[in-house]
Amino acid sequence: MDTVKNRSGQKLLELCKGNDLFIVNGRIGDDKHESGKLTCKNTSVIDYCICTYDFLKFVSNFKVKEFSRLYSDVHSPITTTLHMNEFTVVNDQIDNTCDSSVSCRVKKWDVSKKTSYVDNIDKEKLQVLYTDLEETLSDNLDKDKVNSFFSKLSNLFIESAKNTFGSRKDTQKRKSTNKKPKGDKPWFNEECRFERQNYRKLKRKLKFRKTDTLKREVSEAEKRYKNTLDANSKKYRKQMRSKLKYMKTSDPKEYWNLLNRGKQKKQPNLPLEDLFDFFKN
Repeated sequence: MDTVKNRSGQKLLELCKGNDLFIVNGRIGDDKHESGKLTCKNTSVIDYCICTYDFLKFVSNFKVKEFSRLYSDVHSPITTTLHMNEFTVVNDQIDNTCDSSVSCRVKKWDVSKKTSYVDNIDKEKLQVLYTDLEETLSDNLDKDKVNSFFSKLSNLFIESAKNTFGSRKDTQKRKSTNKKPKGDKPWFNEECRFERQNYRKLKRKLKFRKTDTLKREVSEAEKRYKNTLDANSKKYRKQMRSKLKYMKTSDPKEYWNLLNRGKQKKQPNLPLEDLFDFFKN
């Protein structure tokens, strides 16, 4: 646990108190049992997860992982797990039994049906809402009454939209298992693959047999893997600089093709007048 509080830490606490924010570190999940694990150089906590009070209920776990030179020179990686319950609102009632893989959505607005949309608004319910609003304004107005009114009014408009334009069920697209994995970096050669394979193999062993000897082997394998990555990356950049320098005079066309490779195409520059006319109509 980090018990030292400097000027930056004091400012962070003032920021959280002034904006009703909460620090997750040491409060939830694995990090709670570890009493706020250190995140930097094994001496201090300077990496945080911060959220609002309303969002805090969705955080199911927070964990500070073991330090790894592959991710940072001094910082330990942190992970936050969120748990969100899916639900739908039907006639102002929350329905948690709805199939989470299917959701109903109103079809797109059709300007030719705007008259039907207005006619399909339930006038009796609208009059009831109007009466409730007048009574609410005469009483003490609070946040819950305002939220309830706008919720009922929104449902009234959505119901009319469904009756006018129709609704459709959207099935979430499953992730393709045949998706081609991202390729390695151009400098990631067989030497890098060998060191990665050896490092991962030892990491898997460490999960089941946490001995001091194996921990040292994992640390040494990680160091070799990191040094191999850095050496090959540096070598590739040096070769690329020499190649660009040579191609600039010998093959200018290929030189610019190489520089522009992977560059996103520039978006068309639309005049503001065209955008205004489009949304106006």
